[in-house]
Amino acid sequence: MRKKKSGIRKGFTFVETMFVLAIIGIVAGISLPVVVEAVKELETQSLLDSAVYGLRQFFVDVRSESIMNPNVYSFNNDSSQQLSFSGSGGGKDFRYTLPEGLMQEASLEVEAKQEDKLCYVMGYFMYKLSEGNKTFFKFPDPEKREFHVKLLLGETVAATVSIVNGLPVVEVLP
Repeated sequence: MRKKKSGIRKGFTFVETMFVLAIIGIVAGISLPVVVEAVKELETQSLLDSAVYGLRQFFVDVRSESIMNPNVYSFNNDSSQQLSFSGSGGGKDFRYTLPEGLMQEASLEVEAKQEDKLCYVMGYFMYKLSEGNKTFFKFPDPEKREFHVKLLLGETVAATVSIVNGLPVVEVLP
């Protein structure tokens, strides 16, 4: 700081100001990559949460519709990015697609005993089976959890949605 003629300092010198700005610049340069990485991680986590709870809501919506309109809603594993239910007898069709921000790095993997035979009927998640010209429905064993949709980030399982007694059960993995 400069001294006034009377001995009282008035402000900072140019060198002192530049020194403080240099320190601020160094601290910002060190912390900026950490902040950017934290923002990216939060964005990915937010998209993942959106995908998982969107998938859960997808199953809840189909179940609700099958209760209100007693049709058969057959499950379809359309792709690694999309699932759907097709309504028979004038029932609505339902489609779930991964959020756009996760399309490049995430995929859906369905694990089911008889994936092509699964459907919702009057709120129940069942197998639609045929024997000759007869069609009948069979409940999956709730203890075995025979149906899972895994949300994969790369090769890692980030979350699983299982259907137990007709309802989706979400398990988010760390």
